[in-house]
Formats: sequence, structure tokens, C-alpha cells
Amino acid sequence: MLHVENGMLTGCVDIRFPVCTTKEAVLEQVQAAFAAKGFRCEARIQSDPHHTPKDTPFVQDLLAVYEEQTGTKGECIAIGGGTYVHDIAGGVAFGMEYPDWDYHMHGDDEFLPLEQLEENTCMMAAAILRICGE
Repeated sequence: MLHVENGMLTGCVDIRFPVCTTKEAVLEQVQAAFAAKGFRCEARIQSDPHHTPKDTPFVQDLLAVYEEQTGTKGECIAIGGGTYVHDIAGGVAFGMEYPDWDYHMHGDDEFLPLEQLEENTCMMAAAILRICGE
């Protein structure tokens, strides 16, 4: 995003980066690229990538519940966007989406069929019971 005020151009860049690097290394690269074009770059807000390994007991419990509830093989996926668990160490986003469904995610007319909402609710309850030790 760019903003012009009082003859000064300022902007904001949102960069998502993998766990194999650091925010300091990314900032250094960005600052060098900006400096090469005569601009200055400052870091205002930064956060590290969020990652929870799939072999943790927590994730394995969630995968087991998913498989028990759906009858299909569960898998872990990583997304570049932020989630509601970004600042919760060891946390993961959990829920179900059916393959080949277009839910209009984060768009106009986003929806979830009532039957899938009910199934998702049952899965969440089963996950809570499993994690809390029934």
C-alpha cells in the first residue's frame, strides 16, 4: 500500500516468508533492494512465521479425529495467510472442507451447507473430547 502526504511517499509491504529464514534476513534483503533504488525501508511491525510440526501429538490427535469423523485420510496443509492461531505456540487451524467444493471462501456469498456445518460441529466436539481426555 502506498500513501502520499505532504510530498512524501510512504508505503507498507506485507511479506510472508518460510520458516527456513528469519525476519532479520528478509528485512536485510528488502532494505538492500530499496537502497539500490534510492529508497529507505524501516521495519515497523514484524512477526515470525507460525509453524507446528505435523508429528506433534496435538496435530496427530486432530488428524485422527478428522479421519474417524470423515472416513478419509487427513493431511496437514500450510497456507501463506495468517490465521487465528498465529500467536498461539503449537496451535493449528482445524476444520474440514470437502474436496471439489467452492465455498466462495472470503468472497461474496461465502457459504457452508448446513449438513457440512453439522458435521464440522460434531468433529469439533470429538476433537475437544479427545484433546481434553474425554
